[in-house]
Amino acid sequence: MNDDEKNRQDVGGLGSNDAPPSPFVSKKTGDELLEKLRPHSYAERVTKPEIPTRSEKIDLFDEAPVRRPARNASVISQMRENSKLIDDAEKGINSTVDNSRALVSTAAEEEENEVALPQEPLEEKPKDDGYDIREVFGIPEMEESDEESEIESDDKTLINDFDSTKEFLALKKEFFACVPKIIFCLIFAALTFWFENSTLLGINNEVFLRISSDVRISALAGLQITIFAIVIMFREMKYGFVSLVRFKAQPESFLPFFSIFLIIYQMVSLFGGADDFVPFNFVLFAVSLMCLVSKWVDLTRKLHALKIVSSKSVKYSLVRMKKTESAPEREATSGIMDLSEDAKYIRVVRSKKVAGYSLRASDRMLYKRLSGVFIVAVLLAVMVTLVLTRNADSFAESFRIAFSVAMFVTPFSLYTVFSFPLYKVSKRASRSGTAIIGETATMEYSAPAFVTFNDTDVFTENNVWLDEISMKDSESFSKGLAYASVIFEPISGPLNKILSGAADYNVTDENVEYVDISDDGLEAVVNRERVRVGQASYFAKYGYMLDDESDKNYRIMYVEIGNVIALKIRLVYSIDKDFEKILQNLYKSGMGIVIRTSDPNINISMLESIIGTGRFPIKVLKYKTEKEMTVVREIADGGIVSKSKTRPLLETLYRCDRAGAVIKSGLLLEVIAFVVGLASVFLLASLDALAGVTSLHITLYHLFWSALVWILTMLFV
Repeated sequence: MNDDEKNRQDVGGLGSNDAPPSPFVSKKTGDELLEKLRPHSYAERVTKPEIPTRSEKIDLFDEAPVRRPARNASVISQMRENSKLIDDAEKGINSTVDNSRALVSTAAEEEENEVALPQEPLEEKPKDDGYDIREVFGIPEMEESDEESEIESDDKTLINDFDSTKEFLALKKEFFACVPKIIFCLIFAALTFWFENSTLLGINNEVFLRISSDVRISALAGLQITIFAIVIMFREMKYGFVSLVRFKAQPESFLPFFSIFLIIYQMVSLFGGADDFVPFNFVLFAVSLMCLVSKWVDLTRKLHALKIVSSKSVKYSLVRMKKTESAPEREATSGIMDLSEDAKYIRVVRSKKVAGYSLRASDRMLYKRLSGVFIVAVLLAVMVTLVLTRNADSFAESFRIAFSVAMFVTPFSLYTVFSFPLYKVSKRASRSGTAIIGETATMEYSAPAFVTFNDTDVFTENNVWLDEISMKDSESFSKGLAYASVIFEPISGPLNKILSGAADYNVTDENVEYVDISDDGLEAVVNRERVRVGQASYFAKYGYMLDDESDKNYRIMYVEIGNVIALKIRLVYSIDKDFEKILQNLYKSGMGIVIRTSDPNINISMLESIIGTGRFPIKVLKYKTEKEMTVVREIADGGIVSKSKTRPLLETLYRCDRAGAVIKSGLLLEVIAFVVGLASVFLLASLDALAGVTSLHITLYHLFWSALVWILTMLFV
């Protein structure tokens, strides 16, 4: 079989049973493209990461001298110029020869080899005299006014809801005010520990023995230390007490709650004629220290979030979609993962500014309201204990047992439950320029949910490249790529990066009018010429019989200009392993994936061939309206924001979901700790061993449950 016969096997004709000859008389393989672009691509590869060359072929460039290209040059524009030079070299004529001739050695060979496809397809799509972009994309006229204007007005009020400078100064002032309190609590915790546990530690100090030998002196000393602790923690005590009085208890409410019980215990011992007195001020300072450390890590997280939000760079945000906005996603994912009507749909949005910072930063986690439930449970446990021990030797003894119950069952480790998981996520996120705004992110973005993001977030400029181009002639090469470039430019996507800068014949995106956007192809009018771009299946409905040679991550895309197939482009798509791991982690957290795209080559079969069939709940959804294709919004209201790219954003998303799971587990541990503490007090009382319980035992008990939360966080967040 000669070369002429080999070139007649690629593309089918229109309406004929026998496969007509291929119109493609020349090919450029990936290696040939790299070889021709050697002087250009080396310099570009360093400064412009969007150049679609394969990383494993970079060594080819090392042999050639570096020549800096034009500022706006791209791979495709260089390919076009090189194509013209190849034509000239093969024909042995001057560089001014017409670019529209075929890539063959002589005019005779050109006439022999060039075979055009029939000019009229079997099924011609009717054209209107004019192309209204709103009719093409199917944009409803009524939606644009009511809902959209309401969203814009809300965003305008949210965007100016804080002054970043004042907010930063306020957080900084609060942060540095917290540090000396931590130091004071550390010092007094050490002193009270030394005083209250001197006998246990074997320290025979005459002053300590003299104080502890007299119940009234010991109780009075403890009362003075308690008042001093209240003065140090006055701000936190005040906030906790006000929250308690308003029946909106927060974890800070444990401080005044415990202080009141401690003061009553000391007063009863001072005036109630108690036989002995065991001081517990070390517990108060230890709890105060836990509260301050929790506050310190929260302030650290807020300062980092404010830094990200105040940045002037374009940011990525995770935005909860409204039901009307997520209607296409809901329809596409129906029947997957047994999602309910209230399932969350989250979208990755690029925006210049982030709205709603103050509202999110000041909002408290809903689970913190359970602090009031625990306080009520503690009060009930104390009252029941007083009733059960009413026959004790004295009221002081009865209250001593009730106070022991309060110390054991008050969930002081909730400070760790609510602060440490979020701090862990925030610390990891800060390494990649990502921040969590507020405490509610763990609940707002928890599973089950579907996350929607664009195709460029998966297939970056380094994950898609040209492997081979078959062309009808040099004019088809230049013109076809130029037309394809301006078609994909307005709708973005990975092909926009690859074909960027290929426009020729004075073509701009203003000369593009879209006629059809299908799942596997696009049709547009460019320079008053009809252009179709897509897979073989797209052209089949117009009468073409083209072989679908796509396999796994290799995609074949055809370009038709005026009823003639001009180009056959072989593309390679790949997904980074780290991104595949993120998809897997999202799936483990109960989240599915929706990829929005206008690329005719990206479909579910291609994705499943890359990442494995059926491994993750993933859907591909095609853009259908112009509004959907907005690349960068002016503002966005999101609780997870990143200055980097989508990957750290998605990683923070599933870590937030894990942090929420750890918080729920921590609350369950507190219920267990409540029951265990209550049982321990009654067991010790029945064994007459309650008098031997010291502040060290109480503190170690609560540190044990805090340590369990810390271990869960380190393992799963």
